[in-house]
Amino acid sequence: MINDLRDFINESEKKGELKRIRAEVDWDLELSHVCKLNEARGGGQALLFENVKGSKGVSVLGSALTTEKRLAISLGVPDNYRLCQQAREWVKLTSKENIPPVIVSEGPVMENVLEGDRVDLFSLPVPRFAPLDGGRYIGTAVSIVTQDPDAGWTNVGTYRMQLTDRNHSAIQIHHGKHADLMLDRYRELGKPMPAAAIIGTAPILFIMSSTTAPWGVCEYDLAGAIRGAPIEVLKSDLTGLLIPAAAEIVLEGEINPDRSTYGREGPFGEYTGYYSAKAGKEYLEPVFHVKRILHRNNPIFWVTTTGQPITDIHMFGALQISASIWSDLRDMRIPGIQSVYSLPEGCGRLTVVVSVKQRYPGHSTQVGHAIAGSTSGHYRLKNIIIVDDDIPADDLQKVWWAISTRLEAKRSVHVLHGTRGGPLDPAVHIEDRDVGSKLILDATIPFHWDRKPLLTRMDDAMLERVRKRWAEYGFDDNP
Repeated sequence: MINDLRDFINESEKKGELKRIRAEVDWDLELSHVCKLNEARGGGQALLFENVKGSKGVSVLGSALTTEKRLAISLGVPDNYRLCQQAREWVKLTSKENIPPVIVSEGPVMENVLEGDRVDLFSLPVPRFAPLDGGRYIGTAVSIVTQDPDAGWTNVGTYRMQLTDRNHSAIQIHHGKHADLMLDRYRELGKPMPAAAIIGTAPILFIMSSTTAPWGVCEYDLAGAIRGAPIEVLKSDLTGLLIPAAAEIVLEGEINPDRSTYGREGPFGEYTGYYSAKAGKEYLEPVFHVKRILHRNNPIFWVTTTGQPITDIHMFGALQISASIWSDLRDMRIPGIQSVYSLPEGCGRLTVVVSVKQRYPGHSTQVGHAIAGSTSGHYRLKNIIIVDDDIPADDLQKVWWAISTRLEAKRSVHVLHGTRGGPLDPAVHIEDRDVGSKLILDATIPFHWDRKPLLTRMDDAMLERVRKRWAEYGFDDNP
């Protein structure tokens, strides 16, 4: 079982999936560019940078989840499982009871405790990823822990963080996200919101922190369900928050909800392949005041690259969106779902294909609209493609064939207006992104047709005969 980031690194290295880089690498652009070129080679290997300029004793992990094999390692499923199969396993595991975290009295994250003048975020190998980025970003592989002041439940979410000074970081928290709703409540109470930034955990916890879990559901519990075992956490004596006992690095402090204290953040080269704002135009975002740094001996700072697909953020995004939408459809008790696949090429989050075995008229339309209104599909997802059960959702060659031969514009194209927008959507004017639209392409053969198109199929008996004689034809491989 993968209990922490080091277990994942060790398992990846055993299977030839990790490369150690001992040459000195600069955190300023060079590190991210090494990762991007590596990822362009079919995903490449996970990279462990052991000599980052100015950060003695701290390694950096990049390109961690850029392949299906390493995603499988992180989930604890067979290495040969494709992304769609991994999503199916995710759905099976999360259909069981959630497993809450277990509080322990000590953990390796407490090996080093830095407070007061010893808190210096610039001592960490925080990269600048892209030329027009507004600064150095802790976020990309960071999870922010907050707590609802009324109900007391814990949220673990993914929000990017830009360094401001030695003990402050601006955090981009999109409107309506759980941490934003909690911050609203702290504003009403006139109190700062305790927060902790978690860097370097078991990958499944970071992946779960990127999901769109329902309000009131803790990501620690969901990660426990996937693992089949609880996440071990410490209860912080500074913030009262639950933090992973085996995390590499934890930044603890508070966020002031007073908007007059917000700081500049951005632009940043985002997962869409575009900057989140025009160069020179910064957003004002909440500021995280870091009061304490906890870290393991020789800590590992985990980063994910962004920009144009495919990077690890697109791979694990595709996995969690595929699984989450599949789970939503299951919970809605819509029958006939064969497979769900969110395309890594579609930034992992923007385009999804669903294969359905139709059982009644309007079934495919129901599926498309259900996804658009689901917990996982109502936000950011733009394009929904529905195909028949003879088309695997992840077989893009057949998906395009279905779109080309079964889609009829008047009948098959649905546009939903006034849906929740994505603040990073480059297809919408930057001032209008709160509200958007969704496209549903129904590439199925209508269930109610009494005369359906007759598929061209090969003869089964002849296929069997040809397979048996395959070697006689001079082929070295199997058909």
